[in-house]
Amino acid sequence: MKNFNFKIIPYSDSYEKDLLELEQKAAQGKFIHLEMIRSNFAKRSEAFDLHQIYLAIDNNGKLMGVLAAAIVTLIQNGVRLNVGYCYDVRVSKNARGLGLTKKMGHFAYQNFWTPNGVKEVFLTMKSSNSAVYKSAKILGLNLCKYPFKYLTIPTNVQIKDQISFNHNGLLNVFAPNKNHSDEYMFSLENGIKIWKTFEFYNIKINKIHPIIKYTIRILNVFRKKGFHFPVEGDELSFATLIFDNHYSLNKLNSALFFLKERDIQYLSIVCSSNTELYRQLKKFAMNSYSYDLLSTFETNPTDYISIDVRCL
Repeated sequence: MKNFNFKIIPYSDSYEKDLLELEQKAAQGKFIHLEMIRSNFAKRSEAFDLHQIYLAIDNNGKLMGVLAAAIVTLIQNGVRLNVGYCYDVRVSKNARGLGLTKKMGHFAYQNFWTPNGVKEVFLTMKSSNSAVYKSAKILGLNLCKYPFKYLTIPTNVQIKDQISFNHNGLLNVFAPNKNHSDEYMFSLENGIKIWKTFEFYNIKINKIHPIIKYTIRILNVFRKKGFHFPVEGDELSFATLIFDNHYSLNKLNSALFFLKERDIQYLSIVCSSNTELYRQLKKFAMNSYSYDLLSTFETNPTDYISIDVRCL
């Protein structure tokens, strides 16, 4: 590895334009090229009580990379853990292969997590994203995988009324205990809570492989009434469902209608694949993505885990 000069500094809004450009160049996907669209890079971090954003810059002050770190509660088999959450890790193309991710990660440990009494950390990533997994391994940590699924439900879909049961899945999603959490969360009269993911970012479909593009065109011709597969150039808005073991599916229609009325196109639901919730909702989902919770603490696929919605 060749030597290079750099320093790590706290977030500064003077780098906001550079960070958004770095985000644009970090678009993901092989056959469907997705870009995270944000109006403000730091806003996602501001939803956390304790957080830091670290910027790696060269001797000329040019941005080379960024890593965000937060401290959250995670519940594993009924035990509350105070853990670090690592997210928004980006490295510019000309700075890759220099160990910058590892250096920023160690800096976060030494200057944020460890001084705050945090020993264990985690992140979430798409299972197929080998680049993110490689970056996580670069930190030099032994990582455990806890698999889960992301379901994307179009808000113009209505769930059949007869589907009703209590969710008792392995993975649950809870709302943060923040005084201003209502700023980022809808609370419906029937008790449903929905995280305003769209306040932090949207997803733009930059490019679709020609074969997939043709398939989508055909599917849209024969699609069900009101259903539309997104096409190249579309910018998609999302919200995320918050639920626990007492959640009942017969309330979902009101949530979907509520979001549709506000022009929010999709509701993300996170769950384990071996649950009734997943089996019932998969047929209504536009897609189902496999994700992993990567952690420095030991996990088992049969663990009951409750995760803060801000970490999704």
